[in-house]
Amino acid sequence: MGYFQSNKITKLFFLLILPFFILRIPTYFGDHGNFSRFDITNIKNLILLSVDIALLFVFFFLILIQIIHFFKHRTISKSIILVIYPITGVIGYHMNGYENLYQESILFHHFITLTTFFLFFSFIQSNKLFDYKFKELCLKIILSIIFIYFLSFVLPSIVVKLYLGQDLRYSFVTSLKIYSKEITLKQNINGQTKLIFILFVFVMLLFKKFYSNKKTVSYLFFLIGLFLISLVYLTQSRLNIFASFLFAIFFIISIKDLTLKNKLSFLILIITIPILVFNFTKNIPNRFSDQYRIVAAKDMSKNKEKIAELDAYRNLIILNTVTKYKFDPNFVDKIKDDNVLWKGEEANEANINKFNPNFVDKIKDAKTNPNFVDKVKDANKGAKTNPKFVEKIKDANKDAKTNPNFVDKIKDDKINVSETTGYNDDKINVSETTGYNDDKINVWYLNRDYGGNFYFIGIDTNGDNVPDKFIPNLDILNEKLFNKDNEINYSVYIDQSRYYHEIVRVIKEKRSPYEISKLYKDTLKRIVSYNTNAVLSKCLKTLVIFDSILSGRLCGWQILYDAMQKRDLIFGNGFFADQIHLKPIEKVASNSFVNILFNTGLISLLIFIAVILIFFIKYFKFKNLNHTNIYISISHYYFIYFIFRSFFEDMLAFVSIDLLLLGVVSVLIKHNSQSASN
Repeated sequence: MGYFQSNKITKLFFLLILPFFILRIPTYFGDHGNFSRFDITNIKNLILLSVDIALLFVFFFLILIQIIHFFKHRTISKSIILVIYPITGVIGYHMNGYENLYQESILFHHFITLTTFFLFFSFIQSNKLFDYKFKELCLKIILSIIFIYFLSFVLPSIVVKLYLGQDLRYSFVTSLKIYSKEITLKQNINGQTKLIFILFVFVMLLFKKFYSNKKTVSYLFFLIGLFLISLVYLTQSRLNIFASFLFAIFFIISIKDLTLKNKLSFLILIITIPILVFNFTKNIPNRFSDQYRIVAAKDMSKNKEKIAELDAYRNLIILNTVTKYKFDPNFVDKIKDDNVLWKGEEANEANINKFNPNFVDKIKDAKTNPNFVDKVKDANKGAKTNPKFVEKIKDANKDAKTNPNFVDKIKDDKINVSETTGYNDDKINVSETTGYNDDKINVWYLNRDYGGNFYFIGIDTNGDNVPDKFIPNLDILNEKLFNKDNEINYSVYIDQSRYYHEIVRVIKEKRSPYEISKLYKDTLKRIVSYNTNAVLSKCLKTLVIFDSILSGRLCGWQILYDAMQKRDLIFGNGFFADQIHLKPIEKVASNSFVNILFNTGLISLLIFIAVILIFFIKYFKFKNLNHTNIYISISHYYFIYFIFRSFFEDMLAFVSIDLLLLGVVSVLIKHNSQSASN
């Protein structure tokens, strides 16, 4: 035990681990395939690989000394129970039945970093292994890094936005180049104001410290504090504005050296200056106005017109697909993966039958018939479009459903019939509709595997590895959002959204070989838009006012509650499963406890809450908010802030600045409490 306190090399090693955690925040373990594509001549790859190896070394080193310490002293820190949390994050993913590349890519990273984090703090929390000075130094290191980051990136970003008249709430991306390797740091507005608040608390404590003997220095820190709280107010971050004013009011009132008159003067300045600065600043949108309020979404499950419109678009896609790709008898044999649409005549008819059973009889002999269109014209009128959809068509007439120019009549779409159905004037050119001549075919299509991952597959007969056609996955279009009990099928909601965004990504990257029709993209877009409104409409309308105040957080929590199944209660759905469910509606869990429950289950949540409650009851003392030691005092303020913040942000659910600072201030608070007791 004395070895740790006396050996400077060991202390230095543990000190280096702390900023190492910060360096790991913007990059994932194993990112960019560092292990699979090892190249000793590639400097960038070598550096990233070295960082990954360093993390593994720290991980195994901490496990080793934990084992040695246990066998030597037969004691182990009670806080080591938190290691169960990252373990359940891995188990939950493999048990939830929804495998996907996104969660798989970050699973090992969060397991390694969180486990290493808990092992690290289980050591430094011990007074016998590390003294108070070491723990105070840890806090100083993190605060110094935050201060440097604020001056280098946050403050310049805010100044530039103010100068250009831009909305300060826009998130920004900071790019750092290390040996020609670009590392991006995505920082949202709440993250920026969090750093400003951390510095604001520290500056105000310095104001208090110097007030009795160095008033000039004290007033300087107070002015800096006014500047920082004004920045918080300009960003219009409700959570941090509330925390800043609440802290400032309590803090000023608690300073014994101030007279009542001085307290009132300082409070008036703290409250009025930020508001005046905001009002005098031009071109900043007022987030507190009514236009930013959240409006309850309409219930889409009973919107017959919208459902009819989507069905009409689905039928157009079927007509398009059948017309283009039904004529080649060898086409089925040329597709590698035949689990979606191309299993043969029976599978084709089964998929079409999902839209209209009467359409099957009219299409049986249509595979090789050049007069296919004539057969379609005589088909049940409802096969191609829902009759109720006609009301939405400009100047539509009774024959609009079978008119070759029908597509041109759809509002705002202006889709060319020859592009969407492959025919004009009731004639079909096989070479134009199938995209091949002389029995050659080069067709790829976007598909998904059992885990919901999307990829392009096909046959390249000419050897140039350049596909030239895109075939819609009709199974995706066929999936229905609502089940028979009018409950949302969240797997459908996720699948269709991810499929649409993958198509958008392909188009955006201008991968010219993929000729994805406008009709198919627009149809998916309409379906995803419908799904989004349908999911949002399930949020409690009676709480829409509170949801607006909380910037939509309440709705996100309800969606995760509705999506959670009984089998997920024990181990959850795996790390960041909440983002899989909420990303289509542009939300995140925004609550550390909701995040932990949904992703890692009830076991982890109970352990997490128990550790916080036991620590708070046993070691936290409200009287120490005014402790003479500035670092003990600030630790208590930070502890309250991060626990309060955890109810509205999910930053305690993974290794972040929030979790690092909470860990450091916790060991300082515990050390001080145990020292006072002795």
